[in-house]
Amino acid sequence: MRVLFYMIILMVASACSVGNSYRNELDRAQEELINAPERALERLTVMDVSEIDDSASMAKWALLYSEALYRNRLVAPSDTIVNIAIDYYSRHYDEAALHRAESLRHDLMAAGDERRVDRTLSAQYLQKVREYTLYKERIVRQRVIYCSVILLLLAGSVIIWLIGRLKIRRAETEALLAEASSLRAIESDNSILRSAVNDLFGTRFALIDRLCNTYYESQGTKAEKNAIVSQVKTEIEALRADASTFSSLEKLANTGRNGMVDLLREAMPEIKSDEYALAVYLACGFSNRAIALLLEEKIETIYKRKSRLKAKIATLPKDYSLHLGMIFTDGQKN
Repeated sequence: MRVLFYMIILMVASACSVGNSYRNELDRAQEELINAPERALERLTVMDVSEIDDSASMAKWALLYSEALYRNRLVAPSDTIVNIAIDYYSRHYDEAALHRAESLRHDLMAAGDERRVDRTLSAQYLQKVREYTLYKERIVRQRVIYCSVILLLLAGSVIIWLIGRLKIRRAETEALLAEASSLRAIESDNSILRSAVNDLFGTRFALIDRLCNTYYESQGTKAEKNAIVSQVKTEIEALRADASTFSSLEKLANTGRNGMVDLLREAMPEIKSDEYALAVYLACGFSNRAIALLLEEKIETIYKRKSRLKAKIATLPKDYSLHLGMIFTDGQKN
């Protein structure tokens, strides 16, 4: 595409250079017509008009050449050349030049009736007519080339535009696929978390989670339930004292919830230990009753702490609050 652009610039520059040269020659011939018509005719005759680059210069040459013939009292074999000027000026509504060309044609044809045509002049005249024919053929070829170049540029522009649009569409598609993958990853992370917590509590701790609820409902009842309550209480107190279990819960919550524990510490570096433990239990999906027993608090207190923690998280920047706020809505039991 760039090479084609440079070729166009080179062609235009070359045409301008040749065109300026011919226009300068025509201006000199026009100045010589009055005082030196023979020199003007010689200058106009030696010009290769097949190389003239525009129709205005061709019409001017035809007019000056015809006038040079008339001023040198020479007879033109035909009116072919003067008709070039007449056709151009009639199409471009140049009344003064048109009138001048038509007068020259009349005078040249009238002189031809009175004087004989010189053979040398006739040969030169026919040569100029052939050069004019070559000029017309070259102009047609140039127009075809210019039209082809314009079509190529338009086609290239359309192709570049389409490629740009395809790149944009591809980027949009990749963004949508990445978003879908992220959503699938979040769903997978939650599944991993639930699966890991279930595995961790698959035997002993799953039983303890259920017994926590039983113990909560059994407190203060009849004496025959005291043995069960005592056993459950022993298991829960053992769980409270087991630091490795809580550490495992932290790791599971962090892995299953896409770095939630690390994000919580980063967003709230001065968080209290009981609030931190509450957040971890919530992230693991424990019920409010189980959390109340694990933290040795009344369930009403757990509800209040949850509300306070939720309010604190809501005040964090959006990048933190959206992720951390999910522990209150995703899989947490009453």
